[in-house]
Amino acid sequence: MTMHLPTFRLAICGAALLAGCAGKPPPVARPTLVLADYVDGTPQDEACVALGQRAFERGGRNGFKLIGKEMTVVAAPGAAPDPARPGNLQVPLGSYPAGRMERQLDGTFHTLFVNCETRLAYIAKRGGVIDITYWFGPFDL
Repeated sequence: MTMHLPTFRLAICGAALLAGCAGKPPPVARPTLVLADYVDGTPQDEACVALGQRAFERGGRNGFKLIGKEMTVVAAPGAAPDPARPGNLQVPLGSYPAGRMERQLDGTFHTLFVNCETRLAYIAKRGGVIDITYWFGPFDL
């Protein structure tokens, strides 16, 4: 009986490992993109402006792969739409537009947003029949 004890322990550990792995995989958390109103004339330091220019150049060379990911888009906490400014620009929280509304060949418009603190970029693709906005990112800069 003592000769089979290591084999028995190995079988029990293997069965426990397989039982633990047999369940459903954990649900993938969908990243949340928080949008806020952009205020024109927000001051940016030189490093932030340079980062935005590099991101804009990279976007011009198709350096960002627009692969669809599920992303939940929500408004900033406590933010309410301003009826006096219906066309105000919504940007990712802490970001500013590095390039505004560039027309693409498919009839949509792309806008590049840069967050200097996190060194991340986002792209908004807007247009289509029902004028919907799709968000892509975050992209590391």
